[in-house]
Amino acid sequence: MNYTELTIGADTYRLKLTTRTSIQLEKALGYNPINMLIATTENKMPKMMDMITMLHAMLQNYHHGFNLDKTMDLFDKYIEEGHNMYELINVFVDVFKKSGYLPDTDEEEVAAEKN
Repeated sequence: MNYTELTIGADTYRLKLTTRTSIQLEKALGYNPINMLIATTENKMPKMMDMITMLHAMLQNYHHGFNLDKTMDLFDKYIEEGHNMYELINVFVDVFKKSGYLPDTDEEEVAAEKN
């Protein structure tokens, strides 16, 4: 499975980044989105609009009807369920791994054990 599932309420959303959506995301943010993930490891919180823009891009492959307004509503519902931005960042990391942009730690460990 090369997508990440995000369940909010009774709905499950499949999140994925393709080359096209990755380039569009980079243009919209004005920087490489992986830099946002790196900054969070240094306790720097991303801008809210950057988070929404990233979530919007990740929804596009399987959920074409999502615009930014619907994405903001989805994020509000996510927060209302007791989640927070840091949890969503962990979801983003998983999307980047499953989309092939970051190495999967488990795969790295298996490769290291073989050597």
